[in-house]
Amino acid sequence: MDLSFFLAHLEKTSRSFYLGIRQLEGQIQLRICLAYLLCRILDTFEDATLLDPKIRLKQLEWVEGLLKNLAEGQDDILQSSLKDWNSNLQLKDEGFWEPYSEIAPYDLDLLKNGAAVFSGINQLPTDFQINFGRSLLPMAQGMKREIAERQIEKELKPRSIQDFKKYCYWVAGTVGEFLTNDFYLEGAFGPAFNLEAGLQQGRQFGEALQIVNITKDFYKDWSEGRCFWPETALPRDNQSPAPEGVELVETFSKLQNLFESNLPAAQAFIGQLRPQAGRIRFFCQFPLKMAQATMNLGKKDEGWLARKSDFKLSRLETARIVASCL
Repeated sequence: MDLSFFLAHLEKTSRSFYLGIRQLEGQIQLRICLAYLLCRILDTFEDATLLDPKIRLKQLEWVEGLLKNLAEGQDDILQSSLKDWNSNLQLKDEGFWEPYSEIAPYDLDLLKNGAAVFSGINQLPTDFQINFGRSLLPMAQGMKREIAERQIEKELKPRSIQDFKKYCYWVAGTVGEFLTNDFYLEGAFGPAFNLEAGLQQGRQFGEALQIVNITKDFYKDWSEGRCFWPETALPRDNQSPAPEGVELVETFSKLQNLFESNLPAAQAFIGQLRPQAGRIRFFCQFPLKMAQATMNLGKKDEGWLARKSDFKLSRLETARIVASCL
């Protein structure tokens, strides 16, 4: 299995995750790389909002079936299905979604090589394969619901706090569960680790990172006709005027509180890794410290709401965080 092939795709789609995954070694590096690419494929189905949502929903349903094959250890069925990857997802040059310009070239390239990602997963030991299927199946199911309700049925009712938490679980808490199970199978946790409690901490670790992503990308998402903030009216389309900053201050404060409520569990999750698992610890610490610094930046300068702009850390601050994690 050519790890460099998967890392090349990873570098194009996410430099921050690429940095963390490059610090890992051996089979765990391969597994986490494959997991990120699989999540990116699912994310593309959800996020390509200018493309026909009914087609994307059908494609998600088909990939959901592959995840069920993994969860149930059905190797033969999975391999047979992968032969039809391109035809089932309409990935022929003349039949794929139009216009091409609406999907970044690297995301389109990853979709066309999605069968290779699943084949890579299918070559892993059985327990690790099953973890991919069981942990990430709820992500596909949650994204299907998001597309059906918000993009096809055009549901404009603001998300409640509970709706927001469910969404964060679907797209990130599931990843936290995947990592917990993977690290557990790897033997990366200390002897006192309790899997049930660890899964809850892993979920909160993933959800904490997602809360920050949703918070900082409010105006970017709005410009694409989407809104994930709770208790906030949704745009009818990508031409809808964004809310005034003053309308969002209270919700921003609630998002900060939600993030901070997840921090103790997220930190406890990392703290249970064995001292020898330094590279895995870096992989987890780096994004969490980035998330903390990013949320602090938004809290320190709430003028970003008035300016209707997103906010992110500078390269210098990112370098400082990298150094603090090494």
